[in-house]
Amino acid sequence: NKSNDKIIHPGCYCNNCKIKPIQGFRYKCLNCKDFDLCQKCEKKSLEIHQKDHFFVKIKEPLTKPSIHQGINCDGCR
Repeated sequence: NKSNDKIIHPGCYCNNCKIKPIQGFRYKCLNCKDFDLCQKCEKKSLEIHQKDHFFVKIKEPLTKPSIHQGINCDGCR
């Protein structure tokens, strides 16, 4: 879906294809501490990841993009 491609998840990358940042829906493994898939790779999740693990679909970024990477200025708080 083209409208999903406009969604960007800053700081997140796909553990399979390594795309960074993830664009579109993000799929986070609920069983692992830090394992994410992009929407293209999620279609192959049973081949890529452990079959008994569950993924949650994240439609919106959990963090807002920062204008200044790693810096919190007075205007951004």
